[in-house]
Amino acid sequence: MGSMSMVHWVVVVAAMTLLFGGGRIASSMGDLGKGLKAFRREMADAEAAPPRLEAPADH
Repeated sequence: MGSMSMVHWVVVVAAMTLLFGGGRIASSMGDLGKGLKAFRREMADAEAAPPRLEAPADH
């Protein structure tokens, strides 16, 4: 009962296509992919860079 069947996903995708249009969904997925790619690139750059040491704060 908690899992979603293939028919459920087809209905959801069809409803989203009708509401938003195919082009808008495709461009949104493209933007999401670009964002994920940039995030991965920044994470790789952060791991490759030496860690910065910060001075302890005076309390």
